[in-house]
Amino acid sequence: MKNPNERRIVAVIITTGIASVVTQLVLIREFLSQFQGNEIVIALILFSWLVLGGLGTRLARSAADSRFATRPALGWLSLALALLATPTLVAARLLRDLVFTHGASVGFYPTFIYITAVAAPYALLIGFLLPVSLFVLRSERPDYSGTLVYIWD
Repeated sequence: MKNPNERRIVAVIITTGIASVVTQLVLIREFLSQFQGNEIVIALILFSWLVLGGLGTRLARSAADSRFATRPALGWLSLALALLATPTLVAARLLRDLVFTHGASVGFYPTFIYITAVAAPYALLIGFLLPVSLFVLRSERPDYSGTLVYIWD
């Protein structure tokens, strides 16, 4: 890792990983407090997060040869991710009372749909950002191992 650009991209990957974990933990805590905190809510959050992250990764495949696989685009996407964390957490807190009757016990499917809808923008972008980071690294060094990106994350 002698290239300064590579160091910067690795720093973005590490920062993305930290932000992802922190945001996910705060979202889990917020959803637990809103939906009478039980294991089903945790399972729904983790399931939604993993599926949405996987969809974001799948969408990134189409970005391999496009304008998204550049250092400036990676920078803008990382900035968008940083700016998206707060609105996601605010939406998780404020939208529940607008969507559901205050004080009502919410069923399984409405809870699942709400959690998925609130987490979708952030989780999709997280899933999209890591492969794009790999594509940018490989544009500068074609033999760069994809495993390293997920280790840094």
